[in-house]
Amino acid sequence: MVSGALQNKEDEIRKIELEINRSEGTKKGIIEGNRKSFEQLQNGIDNGEVVNDFEEQSFNTSFTYCLDQRGVAIAKEGLNSLSVSMPYVFMFVPEIRSISVIQYEWEFRRGRVRSTQKDNIKVQEVVIKRNKEENIIYIASIQSENVSVVTEVQRKENSVWIKKFSEQLPRLFCDFPLIGTEDFAFPAVVNSSKFNPTEPRNGIFLKDVDEAETNENKSLIEEAVKLYGEFLSYISNRGWKGVYNFVKIRSQGEKTWLSKEWVGKNIIDVCKTIICTTPIIDNKVETRTALQDEWGKTNIWIIDDTNSNIRKEMWKLVSELMPDMVTNESEIDAWYDSLWRGCNKFTLQSLVQYVQELKNINLLEEKICKKGEEWLNQLYYLISKNKSIIEYIKTNHVSIFPNQNGSFCTLDTLSVDLGIDEAYKDILNYVQDDCRNEFLDKGILDLEWMNIPKCSIQDIFERITNGLVQGSEQQDNIYGQLIVLYAKDGDLSDLRKKQIDFLKFADTIFPDEFMVKHEVSIISEELLEKSIKYLCTKVVDKISEYKNLETLDLIVIDSEESVEEWIARFIDFIKNSGYSFLLDRKEKTILPNQNGQFKAKEELFTDNGEMDETLKSISSVAGYDIKGELLLAEVFLQLPDNRMKGIADVAPHIISYVRNNQGSAKMQDPIVMDAFKKLYYWIKDNPDAAIKYFKDIRENIHWLYNDEEIAENMKKAEQIDAILEKYQIKDISILEEAFIKANEDKSLSKDTILNDVESEEELLIQYGIASEEQYKEALNLQVFKENFSYTPSHDVSKFIFVDQILERAKNNIIEFLGKKPEYDVSNIIEIDKTMFIIEKNKEQIYLIARPSDYSYVAIHYESEKNMLDYNKDWELWVEDGKKEPEKLTFGKILKLTGINKIPLKRI
Repeated sequence: MVSGALQNKEDEIRKIELEINRSEGTKKGIIEGNRKSFEQLQNGIDNGEVVNDFEEQSFNTSFTYCLDQRGVAIAKEGLNSLSVSMPYVFMFVPEIRSISVIQYEWEFRRGRVRSTQKDNIKVQEVVIKRNKEENIIYIASIQSENVSVVTEVQRKENSVWIKKFSEQLPRLFCDFPLIGTEDFAFPAVVNSSKFNPTEPRNGIFLKDVDEAETNENKSLIEEAVKLYGEFLSYISNRGWKGVYNFVKIRSQGEKTWLSKEWVGKNIIDVCKTIICTTPIIDNKVETRTALQDEWGKTNIWIIDDTNSNIRKEMWKLVSELMPDMVTNESEIDAWYDSLWRGCNKFTLQSLVQYVQELKNINLLEEKICKKGEEWLNQLYYLISKNKSIIEYIKTNHVSIFPNQNGSFCTLDTLSVDLGIDEAYKDILNYVQDDCRNEFLDKGILDLEWMNIPKCSIQDIFERITNGLVQGSEQQDNIYGQLIVLYAKDGDLSDLRKKQIDFLKFADTIFPDEFMVKHEVSIISEELLEKSIKYLCTKVVDKISEYKNLETLDLIVIDSEESVEEWIARFIDFIKNSGYSFLLDRKEKTILPNQNGQFKAKEELFTDNGEMDETLKSISSVAGYDIKGELLLAEVFLQLPDNRMKGIADVAPHIISYVRNNQGSAKMQDPIVMDAFKKLYYWIKDNPDAAIKYFKDIRENIHWLYNDEEIAENMKKAEQIDAILEKYQIKDISILEEAFIKANEDKSLSKDTILNDVESEEELLIQYGIASEEQYKEALNLQVFKENFSYTPSHDVSKFIFVDQILERAKNNIIEFLGKKPEYDVSNIIEIDKTMFIIEKNKEQIYLIARPSDYSYVAIHYESEKNMLDYNKDWELWVEDGKKEPEKLTFGKILKLTGINKIPLKRI
């Protein structure tokens, strides 16, 4: 029922009532119902009560409905729609002051209009009262002459926030809501009183037709799009929050009153461009940025996954990787729900591809500023929740898994390191390319979905062994690193003891190669045994290069034992270790003879112990150097019985030598004289052996004398007999005991030892003394030990012998230097018996030439000391008549003498 008032032609205002019945379902029934309604309307105009006090501003029209059950439901639905839409009506229709729903105790009341910094943007307050509780909502609008674009806002946290549009809110208003436009694609509410709505008022004409009403609607919508861009720019600049509620564009569904193509091109596409280029998103670093820059490049990513929890986990990873390119954490879901599909979406696959492009963990850590393994483990755990990504990674061989060099690799190229020691990896690298390239970073979790093969330390042992079998060129390096490994808390096994013993020898020969020892979890006995064997061969080869013990002694000089003891121990080690093949070689041998020269085993004989050093030296002078054939006494080596020598082997040579040098030869040659004298004393001291091996000489002992010696000895014998007779001494031993007792308080022990160890000729050669005058001068200068006593002698043979040795050393040294291009000895100047001036590199230098036949060289001449103190360069050369002359450098002198401190206080 409609009740109201109408003004007739006579300007009378009469009350009217008419019933509008739409209950009939047939065309005839509807026509009949309309006829009755028109009759009631005409009757009211003609016969209705005249109203004389009509107030135009009052509510004069009412609609009364008689509703059935379905009608009641529709009415309630309409009231709910009214609740959503009515606040917007207050913005569009200023004439409406309030609306009440009595049954529900609802009241909508117009409030103040708030201005903004932009004239065409207003905020309308609307007071809503429900069940006596009042709230204020705010409707913000940007307006032009014909169109307005509207959204609801609220004030919280000292900011303006855009509220989410209700799904029941129509997006098009023609002052009043056009019910049915709730899913219209425009991202905000659009109002225009000039819209041309459809007859059911469920939309506006936007079809692809050239009609005035449609063209007007399209023009108004295009104007609304421009206003939307202006409004969004204002919202961005003012820092309003919740912008994601103002940019949601849905795909346009089918409508009878619109063209999807036109809407897509003129509304959706244009609004998307506006949204993409306006700074509307606050990133993690609190900077408001646009989705794209002016070139279309992405400024910020929208985390994309259907699972909200996955989106949050992804955001944590991406925010560490590129914090300026992700939204705030609190807005992850809001932006995901708001923007259209495909808009700057960043999926888990996108993240995987991004990591792959980094290529290594170092670049990743530069970006995230934390430990890369921790970040990657979170990524892999996230991947484990997505089967399609796992399949993508494996199918496309994606490289996002760091090896132990930090490079990203594919899963099928990696294996898991089961606690392999770093030392073994270093060793394996000599067999193949860097093995760490194929091992997964130890900080990465081995998740089940990765299905990575495992690699144990035993696998490494096998690969190293195979590499050695194939003849690796790096054997020195491989074995050199294996030999210095030892197991943590390992038992001192026989192999370990063998390793320790070998390293002591190896450190002496190669002092810089095996210094650093490394602890490992386990030792491969097979590889260690191979290492000892290989390196033992290397040590033997190196020792053999020294040719003799004298040269080797310069290497083992720091040892507490003699070089003879050292080499004997090493040979014992070789035998006990099962490496006797190293002693059987014809080349690169280290078996020393008793001259210290290294010889092949087949060249050597065992000394049966009968011969002393005196007899061996006499044999050498006689032309048979028996020591050159005898194995060094300190070395024990089992040789066949037929490879043993003794006095019987040297006796024929000595006897022949004595026979051949009888007569005047022994008086002229000091070497012969010395040999005869030594043999004489030996025969006296070894009567049994002398009878057995030197019977002829023993019976003709005078062969070893000369007349001068006989006369001298007779004279001494007469003197001794006189003393014995004078003091009635029957045994000369009594005289010896008395002499010892008389001198028992004197400190002669050192000199006695000296006289026992060193012969007088040996001392003279060591000090370079070739005359009795030089001898006396040396005594006056006290260059010998302080208790050394000298008894004048007319035996000049010793000085002749020394002079020959000095001359030999000088001649051999000069001859040797003359063959070297840098030396010029053509104009040699002799300063003294041992001192000369020669030229080297066209500059004069001093040369000291000394023999090195015995254990040391003594510098005692003032002239020699002065020469060494001159500014002119000097060189000290020594020679032993057997090897090439050798220069004693300052460094070698320091090493040989052990001097490590030089006092400077007298300089």
